[in-house]
Amino acid sequence: MAYDLSKGAPAPKPEAQFFKGYVATVTLHPDRADIKRKLMGKVSGAKDSVIPLGAVIKVQSKAPTRLVNGYVQLATEEDRGQLRIATAEAQKAIANNSRTVLFTWNQRETYAAYRQRLPLESKPKAAIRSDERRDDVGQPVGRPRALDGISPTRAGPVGMMLTMDGSVWVGLAGTLVGTTIGGGLSIWASVGTQNRQMKAARELRFEEKSEASANDAITQLYVIRQRARDFPQDHGGWDAWQRELARLAAEMEPAVLRLRDDELRGRIEEVLGYMDMIYELTDYRVHGGSLMLPSEVSRYGLDCLGAAVRDRPLPAASSAILKAREIDAFVVDQTRMSRQEGER
Repeated sequence: MAYDLSKGAPAPKPEAQFFKGYVATVTLHPDRADIKRKLMGKVSGAKDSVIPLGAVIKVQSKAPTRLVNGYVQLATEEDRGQLRIATAEAQKAIANNSRTVLFTWNQRETYAAYRQRLPLESKPKAAIRSDERRDDVGQPVGRPRALDGISPTRAGPVGMMLTMDGSVWVGLAGTLVGTTIGGGLSIWASVGTQNRQMKAARELRFEEKSEASANDAITQLYVIRQRARDFPQDHGGWDAWQRELARLAAEMEPAVLRLRDDELRGRIEEVLGYMDMIYELTDYRVHGGSLMLPSEVSRYGLDCLGAAVRDRPLPAASSAILKAREIDAFVVDQTRMSRQEGER
């Protein structure tokens, strides 16, 4: 968006800003905040809400930590009772409030940006002094002075200028300079805000696509796990069973490539790699192999994807994945030894 920076041009109007919290997204407009929640975010009773900023009586917030989620609540008259009671029940009520957005530790920067853009609480106005400073002739400082018995208000613009005190001229000059500088800074601040909003919107779209890819991967890996549990009862169907698992794993690879987190993507690729080792996982019982091991390895992959979608830390390696790694290392050693013997 291009801005008109010419003299006298109006400052750009602020546009909506997007902030993604935990299972909720808030769109901050100049006059209202629009909170949308996912289905999981409505389980506790919170709903989608539109909050006029003029109705906000207090902004309550708590920064997220590694152990506890943070929040920002736009409290209105409906929340006045909670503002008077600081108990654990009140904190729980805030978290389940429709005007509250939660933020995880990984979303702490989004929390800070959202909190900074919210209007601050109103401050009391300074009291107006009843006494005024006067000059050596008893005239109030800063007010037009009578010139040769002529009322300044009747002398016209020239008379007003002639009767103005020197401090008034200084004040006018300062006001003019301040207005010019303030207008320029306001325009550049608006440009910076626009750039940040565009970046936040792109980031939001990217996260939504990554989350959709994770959901697709969960669905496909669940199918692989179900098929891995349905192993054939006779050896005649084993070749077809192994080929089908390898085919399902190959079809899942495009969804894995779209996963945003590198560590998560590496773990799922490891799980899919073991689907090409079905014979080894089920036959090498000395190293922990069993008929259920392919299904248990797939279950570990589902646990990793589920943690990522819920914005939780990835789980530690399960016993099944450790057994699969041991079998894989044994196969690599056997292949290396066979190659060395063949070279002799």
